[in-house]
This record gives sequence, structure tokens and C-alpha cells, in this order.
Amino acid sequence: ACLTLVPGGCTTLRDKDLCLASREGRVNATFKSRAMYGQPCVWCGGGLCYNGKVSQDDASSVMCEAFDLVFNGEGYSYDTLLAREDLTVAGCQGGAQHPLTLPAPASPYTAQSTDTDAFEQTLAVCPGEPVEVLEDYSSGWPGACLNLHMKHLASGMTCAQDCALNASCASWQELEGEGGVKTCWQGFGDSCFGYPGGRIILGAQRLLHGTYRVLKDLKGVQVNDLYPIFHATKFSNDTPTGIRYCNHTCL
Repeated sequence: ACLTLVPGGCTTLRDKDLCLASREGRVNATFKSRAMYGQPCVWCGGGLCYNGKVSQDDASSVMCEAFDLVFNGEGYSYDTLLAREDLTVAGCQGGAQHPLTLPAPASPYTAQSTDTDAFEQTLAVCPGEPVEVLEDYSSGWPGACLNLHMKHLASGMTCAQDCALNASCASWQELEGEGGVKTCWQGFGDSCFGYPGGRIILGAQRLLHGTYRVLKDLKGVQVNDLYPIFHATKFSNDTPTGIRYCNHTCL
């Protein structure tokens, strides 16, 4: 209760005292589908918090940020956490403001895996199972999918090769970041026909691992709790194409 909600969000603050007296006040602010509303703001030591942020915020001016983004967002919401020292979190003790200094989280680029093989958790394709390319950026598919996760590749492995070898990878997307650095993003992917924003897409595909069979024709049957993949009006003038893309997403 001793911290003030900032309607514009922690990122609007440039003063240390204001930052450490505040909480995230954006009602719709989320991180990995979790609400950030009410989280304490974090002061990044007077410098920039991070660079290469993948959102509407301008990373070149963020000096104060919500807790989850600072401590869990590297490699997911932005490229690199710059503030690795002097991270101070707004807090309360006995009803009074009491900031807390915390060490920076381990970098996802250098942190050591607890597994003996850092890639052993990949769901491998069964021997002899085919991998079919359903959609391809090079053939005109926009590939501007959202809700993908950054994948750190093994040496010599491309984003396309890694996804093809992982049965749980439905789609991949390669982006060009600052200084020409390439990043690999993988996952289920949705809104693939949307506006890419500031992203520079170098390549993208949606894949089918193995084979499938139709168990039941659901035409004319209402199924609840399905996930929207693209807007209902996207293919209003081309129903067969809309059906094909929807089908490919399920495969």
C-alpha cells in the first residue's frame, strides 16, 4: 500500500525516487500471459535497463521497469539485460517504503544447464517420420507469427534444422536484430497474417511432423473453448484458403 500505482507504467519514470515509490499500473500489461499489474518497479541503476525490446516500448529510454520484465524477460521480451548491477526493487516494510537491492538474474545465453545434455529435452522426431513444410515465408506466407519463444541454437544448427528435429516445434521464425544479429523463434505461433511491426523477418515456416488421420468430421458441430488463430474476416472472400490455413495450424 505504500507504493503508488503508475497508470502509464514503470517505463514512464526517469527518476530513481519516483521509480522506487511506484508499482506497475497498466491494467492490461502482461508477461507470458501473467498480469504485471501491481508489480513493484525496478530501478536499473541510472542507466538503460535493456536493449532490443520486442514490443511497443522504446528500449533506448527505459530506466525503470516492472519486476517480471527485468528478472525474467531477457531472451524473451528483449535481447540483453544491460543493468547487471545495482538493480533496486521498490518495496515496503512496516508500511513505509523500503527498497531492496537484488542481484541480476543469470543470463539465458550463458547460464549452465542442470541437464547433462542441454538439448536432451527436445521431443525428437521418430526415425523415418517425414517432416513436411506446410507454409513457407519464401513462397509468400507472411510468417509474422506471435507467441513464439526465443531458441538458443547449438553450434552449427540453423533455426529451420532445429525445428525440423523437434516434434513439438510447429513453426519457426528467424529475425534480424540490432547489428545484423540473427535470432531464432519457435513455437505454436498464432496471428501469422498480422502486421510484423518493427520485426525484420528473414525466414519462417510452419511444419507437419509425421502423419495424421481424421477421426471425425466436425463440420456443423459447435466446439467450445477453441483458440483464435486469425480474424474471422481474414478470408471472408476465400473460404477454401481460410479452411486450409486453419487445418494446417491444427496439424
